[in-house]
Amino acid sequence: DWAARFDAERANLRAVVRAALAAGDFKSAIELIWNTTVFYEIRAANAEPRTWTNEIVASKPALDTVIDQYRCVIAEQLPGMYEELRGLAQGAQISVAQALLLQLRRELVGFTKIRTDGDCTTFGRHQEGRTVLGQTIDLNGDMERELTAMRVCHSDGRTVLLASFTGLLGYLGMNDRGVAICLNLVLGGQWGPGIPGYMAIRHLLDEAASVDDCLALLRTLPLASSRALTICDRSRLVTVEYIRNEMRVLEGSLLVHANHFLDDAFGGRDELNPFARTSSMRRQDACRTGIGNV
Repeated sequence: DWAARFDAERANLRAVVRAALAAGDFKSAIELIWNTTVFYEIRAANAEPRTWTNEIVASKPALDTVIDQYRCVIAEQLPGMYEELRGLAQGAQISVAQALLLQLRRELVGFTKIRTDGDCTTFGRHQEGRTVLGQTIDLNGDMERELTAMRVCHSDGRTVLLASFTGLLGYLGMNDRGVAICLNLVLGGQWGPGIPGYMAIRHLLDEAASVDDCLALLRTLPLASSRALTICDRSRLVTVEYIRNEMRVLEGSLLVHANHFLDDAFGGRDELNPFARTSSMRRQDACRTGIGNV
């Protein structure tokens, strides 16, 4: 089976990670560690990737500096969530820097290596006073074991229902005020220290009671990267594409989004490679056709 094949290649994987760490190629090392987490859990061998993560965090001042830049922004802009992050680190018996790495994986890895065999596709429809929103979650690395549904209950009664992965404070979900958010990775611009996409979504679900609230809150955040968020409430459906703090809002009764920009102004800045773009466009067309037939 696949785990047995992985066992046979374990020495090679170890050599590749070691070579990446020695060369200072932290993006590749982080991506390899992330994508092999499930295997190491199955083999009850989490100590090895944890050691690699510790080396990434502890042995290279340059990475420490980058993580700290993100930490400062998050602590200033989202102090409550930063305290939650500290609690996550304490409960998991990891450092705050390691907990931050989980939130920042995509931002730190960037988009130099994007597979062409699929990613998430989102759809939404607002019709006759009802809104339906959903998406596929198609990620590399056999992440099913890490996916969970969790309820976040605030002391003032606000409630958020999240679909998220081990160690992530946010991913996608809905709240008790009728706001729901799905997301797609889109690639553009120069990414840098700011609020990562997953934490931005969690902040919107914590605080917003409407699509208008979400748009207003997004405009106040120093965003770190690029994403497409499809957001709905009881009366409105929008997709927000953003590249750092530039935003475009698309609105309609039927919205479908894959992994390429739909806004014309952003389309010329799309960094998705041609093969992945073809896949993205085909998935979007297939989803739109399917929803139209329902």
